[in-house]
Amino acid sequence: MISKNILLSLISIILLISLASAFGVSSPYWEENPLIVDSGDTATVNLNLQNMAGNDDIKVKAELLSGSEITSLDNDTFLIKAGTSDTLVPLTIKMPENIPPGEKKSVQVEFKTISDDNQGVSMGTGMTIAFDVIAGQEIQKNNNLIIIISIVAIILAIILWIILKNKRGNKN
Repeated sequence: MISKNILLSLISIILLISLASAFGVSSPYWEENPLIVDSGDTATVNLNLQNMAGNDDIKVKAELLSGSEITSLDNDTFLIKAGTSDTLVPLTIKMPENIPPGEKKSVQVEFKTISDDNQGVSMGTGMTIAFDVIAGQEIQKNNNLIIIISIVAIILAIILWIILKNKRGNKN
C-alpha cells in the first residue's frame, strides 16, 4: 500500500506541473552593450517578451527596479500569448540635459507572472533585465554647419586657383 506522504507528494507534483509556465525576455542592450543617449535626448528601447513553452497565455507585470529617474513605462501589465515571441515592452529613456558626457545610469526592469484574476498568491516565475545608459557627447548642430561651410570654401578656393592658373597659362 502506498503511504499517505507519497500519495500527497505525487498529487502535489501533478498539480504543480500543470501550473508550470515559462516566458522569456530579451533586450537589445546588456552589460557589455550599453545604450548611449545624448544629454537632453529621448530614446525608446523595446524589450521583447516571449512565451514559446507551454500552451497557455501568460500575464506579466513589469516593475522598474532602478533607473526610474530616466526611464518610464507606459504600461506595466502585458499579456504574452502562447507560442509568440513578439510582445514588445517599450521603455522611454530621457537623458537629463545637465548630465555630463560619460556618466552612467543603470536601468533594471523586473517581470513577474501574475494570475489572471489578480487575486491571491500566484506561483510563477520572474525575470530581470538590466543594462547601462551612458550620456553621450552632444554634437553641436552649429559645428556640422561650420564643417560644411569650410569644405565648400576649400573646394571653391581650389576651383578659383585652377581657373586663375589656366588664365595665366593662356596669356603666355
